Amino acid sequence: MMQGCEVIAGTDPQRAVLEVRDGKFWDGIPATRKEDGTTPMPDGFYFVELTDDGYILNDDLYGPYADVIGAEIAAREGHTSTDVRRAIAALERKGILVRVVGKDGVVRFVHRDFVK
Repeated sequence: MMQGCEVIAGTDPQRAVLEVRDGKFWDGIPATRKEDGTTPMPDGFYFVELTDDGYILNDDLYGPYADVIGAEIAAREGHTSTDVRRAIAALERKGILVRVVGKDGVVRFVHRDFVK
C-alpha cells in the first residue's frame, strides 16, 4: 500500500500521486482543505501538479480517488487549473476571449462578441 508521493513519468506539467491516510500526508502533516485550513481532507489518493523544483503547484490537490490507479489515470487524462489557464491563454492570443476587469475588480475573460 502506498503512503508517500510518487512522480508520474511523461506528464506535462509534471504530476505526482500521493496518499492521505488517517487525515495526514505521508510525512505526518495534517491534510486540511485549502479553503479554511482546518477541515480534514478525506482519506484517499490524490494527484497534484509539481513546479519545476518539485513543489506542489498552487497547493491544488485533485481527488480523492479510491486507489492509486484511479488517481494516476485521472492525472494523465484529467483537466487541472493549469490546463484551463493554458486554454484561456490560447483563446486570448487568438482574439476569441478578451480580458475584462469588472467593477468589483475581478478579472474575467469574455467572448469578444460580448465586449462593449
